[in-house]
Amino acid sequence: MSTVNSVFPQAGWEMVYDLRAAVRNGDVAAVSALVGQVDVEQARQLGAMAPSLLVQYTGTQTSPETVRLTARTLHRHLAPFDTRNSLTVNHIVEILTPLLAGNPLPDWADRPMFLASLVGFLMPDGAAEERVRADLEPLWARAMES
Repeated sequence: MSTVNSVFPQAGWEMVYDLRAAVRNGDVAAVSALVGQVDVEQARQLGAMAPSLLVQYTGTQTSPETVRLTARTLHRHLAPFDTRNSLTVNHIVEILTPLLAGNPLPDWADRPMFLASLVGFLMPDGAAEERVRADLEPLWARAMES
């Protein structure tokens, strides 16, 4: 999809596409390298994208049971990217709950790595990406303004 009308710069979208490819390939070194190169604007982009992509994934009715089931699924996919090798399902629940509520993540969370791998995992491609971007660009614009 074209980034001409996007709230995010082309470099930010290239980072998202690189993250998506690295996460799908299970390439921990590539995700770590990409996270190490994230600038302030890209960090804001990840922070804006992660909650809205998560809501697209879980739906708007995020009961504790939904959050726990989502955490179990995400744990299987995201745990390999945890550089501390200590991420549990309960940790992901403790990250998802504030993320879905628009609150800061816990201090102990590896915020850059978690948000990067989450966005990489949740960002669809093809026609689904175009629909998601069309739906979420207004939310992202508001998030970037704040």
